[in-house]
Amino acid sequence: MGHKTQTNKSVSSDFTDKNIHNMEAILRLMLATLVLSAGVQPLRNTCTCPDDSSGRAVVGQDGCHVCYTGPYGVRCVNTNTTDQCLAKGPTYQAGSPACTYGTDGNAVGTYIGDVFTARDGCNTCLCTEQGLVCTGKPCSNGAFAEPHQDLYGHCRYREAGDNVWYTLNSQWQAVDGCNTCVCVAVGNYQGQYICTNGICVHPHRKLTHIIVG
Repeated sequence: MGHKTQTNKSVSSDFTDKNIHNMEAILRLMLATLVLSAGVQPLRNTCTCPDDSSGRAVVGQDGCHVCYTGPYGVRCVNTNTTDQCLAKGPTYQAGSPACTYGTDGNAVGTYIGDVFTARDGCNTCLCTEQGLVCTGKPCSNGAFAEPHQDLYGHCRYREAGDNVWYTLNSQWQAVDGCNTCVCVAVGNYQGQYICTNGICVHPHRKLTHIIVG
């Protein structure tokens, strides 16, 4: 009797697994039918970059992503409108100039003519054929935040030294004298920050107006 019960359980389990598998297949078929009937093409998730040795940011081969050369080689990143571009069809020519905002790992692509607010919440950036152009003003109290030491868990600004730290949400001027940075997240040892990477006409000189190329 015990062996028979075990066999029945095994058969019941196999039957349930087959039912689940069949239901999944039916749901996938229904979803594909809905997509095709709506005239929507599935989004492409791959991106390849044009051959470009200049190191500048350019539009990817799909006409929607942006490619740039970072410290780990050529990378392909999304823009704020990549999904819409893939769904409706590219409007930008592959290999044409573009821009990126942010550092490797959190960079976002932008197209020529795009204007957006920097992550600090008050500065503005414009993507031009010569590169990104950003304002470089402090956002609050008319001054940038003062650095700290040994502020583990917050943002370590390595470009200014091994022990230069800023608190979460604080804003400071980049070492180039014209861009701005903001601490956007905390971490176990150190948090994450993002900086504008606009063109600096006079590096290491403090400027508080729009930098032009």
